[in-house]
Amino acid sequence: MHNPAMVFLRKPCSADAAKLVLRVGLAFVFIFHGWMKLSGLDGTGMFFEKLGIPLPGAMAVLVACVEFFGGIFVLLGLATRFWAAGHVVIMVVAVLTAKEIGSFKTYEFEFSLMMTALALVLSGAGAYGLDAMLMKKGSVEHDAALPVAKP
Repeated sequence: MHNPAMVFLRKPCSADAAKLVLRVGLAFVFIFHGWMKLSGLDGTGMFFEKLGIPLPGAMAVLVACVEFFGGIFVLLGLATRFWAAGHVVIMVVAVLTAKEIGSFKTYEFEFSLMMTALALVLSGAGAYGLDAMLMKKGSVEHDAALPVAKP
C-alpha cells in the first residue's frame, strides 16, 4: 500500500519550476538588500572603508547596483547567469571581508546566497525566464549559431 504523500513526493518535478523558485527567492533578497544600500550609499561607503575595501564609495555604488538591478534581472530571468555570477562574487567578498571565517554561523546566510546564485550560474534561468522567451523568437538563428551534439 502506498502512502499518498510519498506518491506525491516521488513524482518527477519540473527543473524549470525549481529554477524559478531559486530565482524568485534569490532575487527578493538581493533586491531588498540592494535597495537598502542604494538608499544609504554614504553609510555603505563608510562601512566598506572600515572593512578596507579599496575605492569604498565606488564599490558601494557598484555593489548596490549589482544587488538591486541584478536582482531584478534574475527575477525576470534575463541574463541570469551573468547577474548571478555578480551575486556570487559579492557574497565571496562579503564572507572574506565582513565575516569571521572561523565560525560558520557568522556567514551561513551569505554562504546560502552564494550557493543559490552559483546554482543559477550553472543552470541558467530555465524555461520560465525572459531569456527562454526571447530565444524562442530567434530559435532558428540561435540553433544555427550553436553546434548540436549528436546523440
